[in-house]
Amino acid sequence: MSRNNIFVTSYSFASRPIELFSNGMSIGSATCFFVGLTGGSYALLTNWHVLSGRNPYTGQARHFSGATPDMARGLFCKKGNLAEFLNFDFSLLKEDGQPAWFQHSAGQKYDIAFMLVPPDAPFDIFPAIRSDETPNLRCTPGRDVFIIGYPLGVTKQPGLPIWKRGSIASEPELEADQLPIILVDSSTREGMSGSPVIAQAIDGALLDNGDTVVGSGPYVRFIGMYSGRYGTDVDDKLSVGRVWKREVLEEMVRTLTPGNYILSK
Repeated sequence: MSRNNIFVTSYSFASRPIELFSNGMSIGSATCFFVGLTGGSYALLTNWHVLSGRNPYTGQARHFSGATPDMARGLFCKKGNLAEFLNFDFSLLKEDGQPAWFQHSAGQKYDIAFMLVPPDAPFDIFPAIRSDETPNLRCTPGRDVFIIGYPLGVTKQPGLPIWKRGSIASEPELEADQLPIILVDSSTREGMSGSPVIAQAIDGALLDNGDTVVGSGPYVRFIGMYSGRYGTDVDDKLSVGRVWKREVLEEMVRTLTPGNYILSK
């Protein structure tokens, strides 16, 4: 079966890999996804630390060479052809050297950012927030979630992500670490920063109002963006990651706050 005949409700097509460059040198990889904006345009979302190339807590460059990215290259489905992928480059800097991307109005302590997609972009867009989701799918501690991204930049099916299963590890209605994040228990890896995170039920689902629905699944709810695990070194990283809540992502894309490298407290 060709990809053009696949029933494209899969979130695999919403999650895209990006590679970061500095003066033509590759300095890392990450994951991104799209959301729709008012007026029919789109934004490409990932983490602040991905587009800035800096640690959001210290402001220091994340790459060992001290390089920070000036270009992001994404791999997308060619418009009208799911079987063919193309690279598309986003400049991360304006002519005056200032960031060409946007961030949350709270600053880098909300480790999320986005770029605007050109209206004439030659690739298809599959938004992560969709009209066919189940927005009232109940999400409580212990519920399975999927982090859909590219660990270590790896894909074992051409152009498609790897689904890493996890579970909600905090009370979703409350803040965690004094931030609008949900904690998830999952064995994620470098390269998955910026991944969309979804809750999914297959044969039946419990809704927020206590109702139960059966059959006609899957039931899917987009809950936010993954942005890394707690811990510093590979050996002492906890298997607990941060997911920025969708409400904060929606706030961000409404404000168009210019990106910067200033650390907010």
